[in-house]
Amino acid sequence: SSFRIFGAQNPLQQGGGRKGLPKSFLNRFTKVYIERFVAEDLERITGALYPQIDAVTISKMVRFNTTIFSKTSESRQIGRLGCPWDFNLRDILRWAELIEKHFSADIAGAQPGDEEAAKWVDLLYMQRMRTKSDRAAIARVFSQVFDSDVHVDVSPPFNFSEEHFTVGRSTLPRKKQVLICGEVELLQQQMNTVEAVLKAIEMRWLTILVGDSGSGKTSIVRLLAQLSGNDLYEYTISDAADTSEFLGCFEQVDPSKAMQSTISQLKLAAEQCAERLVLLQDQEAVEASRSLLDSAVQLQQLSNYDASLEELDKQQRVQKQALQSSHLLQQIEQIMSRFGISYDTQSLHDALHNNASASSNTEAGRFEWVDGKFLEAVEHGGWVVLDNVNLCEPTVLDRLNPLFENGGVLQVNEQGLLNGEVRTIQPHPDFRLFMVMDPASGEISRAMRNRGLEIFVLPPHVDSRDVVLLLNKMGFAGDVIAAH
Repeated sequence: SSFRIFGAQNPLQQGGGRKGLPKSFLNRFTKVYIERFVAEDLERITGALYPQIDAVTISKMVRFNTTIFSKTSESRQIGRLGCPWDFNLRDILRWAELIEKHFSADIAGAQPGDEEAAKWVDLLYMQRMRTKSDRAAIARVFSQVFDSDVHVDVSPPFNFSEEHFTVGRSTLPRKKQVLICGEVELLQQQMNTVEAVLKAIEMRWLTILVGDSGSGKTSIVRLLAQLSGNDLYEYTISDAADTSEFLGCFEQVDPSKAMQSTISQLKLAAEQCAERLVLLQDQEAVEASRSLLDSAVQLQQLSNYDASLEELDKQQRVQKQALQSSHLLQQIEQIMSRFGISYDTQSLHDALHNNASASSNTEAGRFEWVDGKFLEAVEHGGWVVLDNVNLCEPTVLDRLNPLFENGGVLQVNEQGLLNGEVRTIQPHPDFRLFMVMDPASGEISRAMRNRGLEIFVLPPHVDSRDVVLLLNKMGFAGDVIAAH
């Protein structure tokens, strides 16, 4: 008698690939249409959640947000490129969250007001617009509502330190020193966009990077991952992508494949330790780093996977790999201890222990659940890029929606029950997701766009110093672009 079913869905006319439910099914439910929040509702909710913000400022924020929604989604005076847009409570709460986090009162009891609100309009509203004229129109609406100008710094200053990388008002912690930063350049004209992406990372928001092909969307994320020392997993999405690519699937147990993964982890650990040893600028430490890398290369050579081996040969190879992996792990711990460098090896010990358990239980035909790289990043921390995300089936992408709610979690129903319960994953504090798309191939659903911070990467100026830098790097000499 206490069992109830509640269904919820966005209006069908909002698109996003959603299918309508059959009338025979809908007739069994009592349908209730929930209207949009009115201005008074938005003010009460925001005021209750952020009481320290001046009530008059909250009223102006709501009026500005409502006006932008009207001009973009109803009359379409602004933002015809990229429509339909959705500006609602989520945008106001993100705005209030930024104001609260970055406000420092000079006078006891002072409340953040219009001046603090103006600092974040460019990040939250203007940078999602896809033309300069639309961004200017957003600034004019703000001036009309707040009777003040928007604060926009198109070339914010940046600063490197051992612990942080800072651009404007955004800061990214660095996990390790970077010896080589790959093929990615930090371009001056992209600094405003980089500041916005950094702020989304800092606030743990979903980041949606939109722009034409070749505008540098993915390169920005790669650069920030390299500078901060975060692991980056890249997915190139197609219309054939399904949830198993993100979450994982059941596979037949093969200890040799599990050992391949452990060897990759050990090789990465050896490279990271070698980098830290080199940075000590000590001859003995450099020799120790070479020794580590040599051992990692020997282990990698031993791990060449051969599916044609007989089962007995596979088991013997796995045992040999496990023995050498254990030796490399001991070598890492001894060297790092000798030079007084802390390095967490618990996950490597756990991986070796799990491999030993799997090797002793080799029942034919046994299957086990294998997490996808996306799920590993969610659980253990890591950055994920979904490139061409607008090619993904909306139903697959909406599977990730729960991650981006306040206090959101991800339930892995596909794995079945574990101890009578569905596996539920709390996102790791270091997990970040970046969705990258070229709007020429379509849009993602309004529901997904509204759950993240959307940033449009404007095409570069051809006559800029950044273009000269890139041409020089490609081998073209000179410091001036010829007029044409």
